[in-house]
Amino acid sequence: MERALSLLKLAPPHLRSNNVPREGCLAQLRRASFGATVAVTAGAGAGKSTLLSQIYQEEIKAGVKCVWLSLDKADQFFENGFALYKTAFDFLDPAIAQPAANYTASQDGTNVDVVSKLISNSLIEYAEPVSLYIDDFHLLAQSETADFFAALIDRQPTNLKITLATRVPVGFPVASLKVANRYIELPWSKLNFS
Repeated sequence: MERALSLLKLAPPHLRSNNVPREGCLAQLRRASFGATVAVTAGAGAGKSTLLSQIYQEEIKAGVKCVWLSLDKADQFFENGFALYKTAFDFLDPAIAQPAANYTASQDGTNVDVVSKLISNSLIEYAEPVSLYIDDFHLLAQSETADFFAALIDRQPTNLKITLATRVPVGFPVASLKVANRYIELPWSKLNFS
């Protein structure tokens, strides 16, 4: 299943000059450490993408290496979701996703656990802090791509911070990650304006 990859999916939405900053939410996102995942969960139109875009711009200005993924339903198919991930990381450093790409190209089926291990190892070797932003995570539903991200979050290296926006709670277990302060939920109730 081949499709053209839109580079618009690799850039955050444009921030308008009249956006109202949500200082309380931004402060929580600023406190998130590398090695942790933050899930911003709220309904359509609540400002999740704008909030992620605001903190993304702050991190870029501070010199943090950032990667943005805007998902759509076609990304449920692993070859699409992984192609998006690989293309985004290729802009940062092609060596990060290449071992996983080599593995997926050599297999009839893909073991997402192996792919996540290869990506995690490559990120550890990369060593620099990286922030990964995933917009519209809920569109993955229960898919192989969602399983890949769940496995990556489970073995997330300490130099990777993941911030995702979703309309519904993620569909994988996060209790042990929460206990270890590696998974933080920022629910709709906290997205009010400050």
